[in-house]
Amino acid sequence: MGEHVMRRRVPVARIVPWIALCLPLLACNLFGVGGGEPTAAPTVAETATPRAPTPTISLPPLRATPTGFSLSGIPTAPGALLGGQSVPTAQFPPRSGGGSGSAAGSVGSGDIVSNCPTPWFFRMSPGLPEIGTCPDQPAVPSPASGQDFEGGRAYYYAPAGPFAQPVVYVIYNDGTFEEYIDTYSPAVMLPPAAPPPERFAPVRAIGKVWSENPAVQSRLGWAYEPERDFAGQRQFSAGDEALFINHGSRNVVVRVDLENGRWVVGGHTR
Repeated sequence: MGEHVMRRRVPVARIVPWIALCLPLLACNLFGVGGGEPTAAPTVAETATPRAPTPTISLPPLRATPTGFSLSGIPTAPGALLGGQSVPTAQFPPRSGGGSGSAAGSVGSGDIVSNCPTPWFFRMSPGLPEIGTCPDQPAVPSPASGQDFEGGRAYYYAPAGPFAQPVVYVIYNDGTFEEYIDTYSPAVMLPPAAPPPERFAPVRAIGKVWSENPAVQSRLGWAYEPERDFAGQRQFSAGDEALFINHGSRNVVVRVDLENGRWVVGGHTR
């Protein structure tokens, strides 16, 4: 007889607990659940969108601009203003007629030399409506004085010829012009004023207009220096639409528009 091997049976009750213990471990290994390092999700690389460079704002260098009138700073171009500022040159329409004769010729910086029978007392700047015309009357000389202010300039003109009354002309740095009848009397003292250092309070006729008119005082400010006398000259354009006034400095002549109350540099005396 063959060898008979006795096989020992293991009770099922003893196997079941081991199976219950191994099944979770087997599931962990098969599906990656539980122990061990988690599998990292794939990373999608983001593409950076290039940014346009920020524009650099270039500011011009600052420069000191005088607050008012400067005798040495009057440009020669018509329409130029005082103290480093400027007024747009007036756009004048063509004009013909007015006075006899003709004016022509060019000298120096472009000023027009008059060839009129009754001459202008100055060389007229180009671009003015009086170019090509002649005045009806000669220039009228008279004693005058002028004073420079932070906001413009003022002139005193004594009566002479057709100018029957003494007047004070005020030109402002914004291109406007005003005229006042002079009522100053040396017997009447002006209100006292206390200017700051290196500034002056006006006196006499200019001082009276300045002290009695708060708007004039506010717009002109203080004077840069005492007033100075000079030999004044005035001349009307044909039709009396404009008045040319000797500025009293740097040979400048001011053109005053009597209709709109504005002024420009009208020319030069030489």
